[in-house]
Amino acid sequence: KSSSGGGGGIGGNRPSSSPDNVEIASGPIKPGGSLDFIGSGDGASGKLVLNDATGKKIGSWEAISGVFRTANASQEARKNVSGTLNPLPDGRYPLLGFARHGYVNGVGTWSTYINNLSGAIGNRSQLLVHNDIGSNGTAGCIGVELGGSSGTAAEEKFIKAYEAVMPTSVNVAIGKGAKI
Repeated sequence: KSSSGGGGGIGGNRPSSSPDNVEIASGPIKPGGSLDFIGSGDGASGKLVLNDATGKKIGSWEAISGVFRTANASQEARKNVSGTLNPLPDGRYPLLGFARHGYVNGVGTWSTYINNLSGAIGNRSQLLVHNDIGSNGTAGCIGVELGGSSGTAAEEKFIKAYEAVMPTSVNVAIGKGAKI
């Protein structure tokens, strides 16, 4: 979920915008790949890389989990403290239930559950991969920077690539010093 409305916006510190012309790999795509969320070193943001089932890189986008002011949260707090806009804990999680749906404030018009169909990790729930509506961070979800609103050309390219791959897992390595 987005942090908008929760007072958790990140103000002037925003992830870099992904251009509308993010290069998407050409040629055959084998469904069933993964997302790699590779941290930039700040503890909350980084590159979200989409790989098909053969490991071929299909595309990459800027993304954030939580907000920058909670980027130093411990892995334990990332797993068990809800309501504070902490980023996700590092680890490998299944992705389930990708859906296009009606507009949800802060989430947009599509989402995928992380870890299980309630998006629960530890004592947290409703953790999703979704568009970072408002480009202001999330409440712990993975927010993909696609221009800050629904219906952008960048979002359509992302969804097309995502649906071609339908990744089955996400590898999160955004905590300071984390490696995939």
